[in-house]
Amino acid sequence: MSHELIARIEALAASANTEAERWLHRAQLACVLARLGNIVSAREEIAALRGRNVAYDPRLTAWIFLAEGLSHHYESLSTEAADRFKRAYGVGLAIADNEIRSLAAAWLAASEFLMASYETSAMHAVEAIRSAPQSASLAISRAHLVLANCLCLVEDSVHAAKHYKDARSFAIEARDISMQSSILYNVAAFRIARLSLIDAFGESIDSELPLASLELDSISNLDSGLGIDSLRAMVPLLRAQLHLIKKRWVDANALYVRSISEAANHGQLRETPRFLAEQAHCLAMMGENDKALAVAAMARERVTGRTDLDDLAACYARLALCFDALGDTKSAAAERVAANENRARYVTFQANLRAKVRALLDDAAIQ
Repeated sequence: MSHELIARIEALAASANTEAERWLHRAQLACVLARLGNIVSAREEIAALRGRNVAYDPRLTAWIFLAEGLSHHYESLSTEAADRFKRAYGVGLAIADNEIRSLAAAWLAASEFLMASYETSAMHAVEAIRSAPQSASLAISRAHLVLANCLCLVEDSVHAAKHYKDARSFAIEARDISMQSSILYNVAAFRIARLSLIDAFGESIDSELPLASLELDSISNLDSGLGIDSLRAMVPLLRAQLHLIKKRWVDANALYVRSISEAANHGQLRETPRFLAEQAHCLAMMGENDKALAVAAMARERVTGRTDLDDLAACYARLALCFDALGDTKSAAAERVAANENRARYVTFQANLRAKVRALLDDAAIQ
């Protein structure tokens, strides 16, 4: 399907009536290449486009910005992508091109979500849906995915499921397999992160484990044929978290060793303290006491003001379990206090964001 999409756009470029039209299609091809993880080819196209765009044609400039943003996003889930999407969005507004405006707004929403600007992210996702022309299936799909993620973050699972379904329907309509992969990834990642957090606090999650495993297998199978590094880097960590929940300490640790650094390079730096704390728990349960202490110290060192509340709660809860296993009850108690405090803050954050997102969707008449 990915080769078919590339071939279709290449055919449009080849049959274009004007040079301007031809280069617009080449810019759209660069966007597709980036979404499919072929970053080198995408950037080669972008370089050629910039060489041709000496007069800074507004539409071509906007599509180049979109291609650059997508290259940043799919290479490393980089927040640098937001700058390029903002520029494309500004051009789309200025020239009243709703295709560009909606697509840029949708991708800007995706970048803002990664930067934890959740309310602004939801606002841009709603704008993308409302401004999108009927043909803009990909923009609508991405916007619904962002809204689904916002709702999943606040544990509004019923409304999140509907937006995931809408996102998938529009991705199929757009014939974009990379988007379908992203949707599957997000569904699995949110479920496993939530289960891992609950498990760290000693609460039962057995009933959801089979579904989480099935979802993870689905994205593993799909991404093996896509080669999108930024998603592929995270799949082993999701599997490590499942092994951790199942108390398969050795298997989980092996995946953490292999994958934490790579994931940090692919935009998951904020989650690194959590992953390290999970690894420290595994090492302690394996009897690797010195290694467990060293990794636990690394987890603490990586905590910053940008670490999300759920990751903080999970991090400290896992460190408490680590110190329990090491027989250090004093340290375990201190970590457990921090875990409970951050979990309470997270619950309050969820309630506030849930109310804002639901009000935004109600005002926009988007269900």
